[in-house]
Amino acid sequence: MTTVLIIAFLLAIIASLGAGLYFLMTEREAESRKVFYALSWRVGLQALLIIFLAVAFFAGWIEPHGSPLD
Repeated sequence: MTTVLIIAFLLAIIASLGAGLYFLMTEREAESRKVFYALSWRVGLQALLIIFLAVAFFAGWIEPHGSPLD
């Protein structure tokens, strides 16, 4: 379940980044707010992903893997 949620977060972040790029390339106005909002969503989603990963780690839902060199 946590893997699906993490993948959903990553896909939403990529979609928001793509939307920001699209608005940056298509908008002719120098004062376009669409780019700002798209990239703000990306930053917010990344912050939520980091918080979710910290909560999941401390709750024991996910565990770190060992180094392949061990």
